[in-house]
Amino acid sequence: MSFSGKRRMFLLTWTILCAAVISCKPEGTPTMDERPLRGAAGGRAEMGRRTLSKGQIIAAANAAVRRLGKDPNEFDVTYDEGNAIWISTAYHQEPTPKPLPPQLQGHDYQVVMYRPRALQFGGGLWVFIDRNTGEELYCLRWM
Repeated sequence: MSFSGKRRMFLLTWTILCAAVISCKPEGTPTMDERPLRGAAGGRAEMGRRTLSKGQIIAAANAAVRRLGKDPNEFDVTYDEGNAIWISTAYHQEPTPKPLPPQLQGHDYQVVMYRPRALQFGGGLWVFIDRNTGEELYCLRWM
């Protein structure tokens, strides 16, 4: 076998070996469905746990608003995708960012905003729902 033929055989063997190593999964390695989920808040969900749907989170937030004695139908409801509005307006204020409220620390949360439909000063709400359990973590009223 010539040098060129040996090189081809070596490269073919090496390619097959690499493909086998890459496709083999060590015992106990989690599948894609079992990997921890990362929320917009940066928290880590438990292994294998799924986040609630947008509808489930809004329903949990509506229940929290009702517990405050308010009617969710009197508000324009905004599901703050990725908590972008919360992060840009309330959490990261210049010149010094406000610290994360202690009720939210360590939780994977989703913000739902409630703005009053009637023209008024204040009266809005930020409702923070745990993405995994639907638990109300925190409610912030606009004044």
